[in-house]
Amino acid sequence: MTEVDLPVAIVGSLSPSRAADFKTCPLLYRFRTIDRLPEAPSRAATRGTLVHAVLEELFDLPAAAQTLDAARSMVPAAWARVLAEAPEAASLFADDADGSDLAEWLSSAGDLLGNAEADFEFHGIIVSACPNRMLVDLYDANRDRIHSTQMQPIAVTYPARMRSSIAEHRLIVAALRDGDARRAAEAVAMHIANTARCAGVSTSFQQ
Repeated sequence: MTEVDLPVAIVGSLSPSRAADFKTCPLLYRFRTIDRLPEAPSRAATRGTLVHAVLEELFDLPAAAQTLDAARSMVPAAWARVLAEAPEAASLFADDADGSDLAEWLSSAGDLLGNAEADFEFHGIIVSACPNRMLVDLYDANRDRIHSTQMQPIAVTYPARMRSSIAEHRLIVAALRDGDARRAAEAVAMHIANTARCAGVSTSFQQ
């Protein structure tokens, strides 16, 4: 019998945040991912954790119920779960006597959820306009996995990037509306590259 060398199984996955750590400083990656040294919480990282928690719960709902209003309504309960799992996160608002900082921060999480919903809807519209039913069926069959992948950069998305992403979406739509395939492909490549850069992932495209 002929022996066949099977590929080595890959255990786990590498998020864009951890990939960015490795690119910035391999030692930082080791401390965070391998040694798991404790770190003081930050508002930006904790907001990413909160938004991920909301989106994971949101995607357990039927597709028709996955709305921005539903996502926003989940924020308080998700924040309570984050505190239960990481009580040290409460120190982020230790000096917030009247709760105004926390309220503003939770609102910013809602803004990030709004950006995520708009992004998911944009990609859904592009797919629905595709005349190739095989590709549409493939997208629908892998919808949850695709959304999970789209969720990854959210934790490291900042307001300026949100605005840029929306502008890039408009360029793609304008090119498609004009029937300019080359301009649409270039706009898509730019959008993917910029999103990947935000997530700390390198990409390359052949024109």
